[in-house]
Amino acid sequence: MAQKKHDDPSQDTSPNTRGVDQPEQTSGKELPEKNLPGQTVYDRALQHAATGNYQKALDLLRSAPRDLRVQNAIGVCLIRLGRTEDAVRVFRDFVLGPGGFGIDPDAPLIARVNYATSLLLEGRPVGCLDALAGVRGDKHPAVQRLQAVIKEWERSLSFWQRLNWRFGRIEPRDAPVKFDFPPGEFEVELPDQTGQE
Repeated sequence: MAQKKHDDPSQDTSPNTRGVDQPEQTSGKELPEKNLPGQTVYDRALQHAATGNYQKALDLLRSAPRDLRVQNAIGVCLIRLGRTEDAVRVFRDFVLGPGGFGIDPDAPLIARVNYATSLLLEGRPVGCLDALAGVRGDKHPAVQRLQAVIKEWERSLSFWQRLNWRFGRIEPRDAPVKFDFPPGEFEVELPDQTGQE
């Protein structure tokens, strides 16, 4: 049986606009390409993302050594570019537990929130809630912002959609999610590599 080859979603340039307004890819403020002393590819990518140039940030991140922060930033850029299906794949790789089943309880909080966000924007609110279930740090601002978005989305549902959602967890069709802030969080705490707490 032939296995399906999974390409790196950060390499795909086709838009996926399901469930998210297409953001502008640049704000007109282009950053200089010269490297400042001590500035990493990751830092330069975040500067581009801060100006709304998510494609340029994504292009830079592709060349960075892969760690949790870089993978997370790639996923956030994909979310903000409207490529939520690709973002789900990126986050799934380091948020799900061994074998790809269940959320890894040791996955970074922000990565779990971003995974939940990408699932919500992809039209999979049940998966979003599953990803948030049992999150330690539910008082974290990122968790609270996403929970507020979910509550607002629930209020936007029609009576029957809300009834089906509340009592049967039936995911409503054509019920877009609206964020009043750019979805996704860039910073992820890296695990302590020294073995110290």
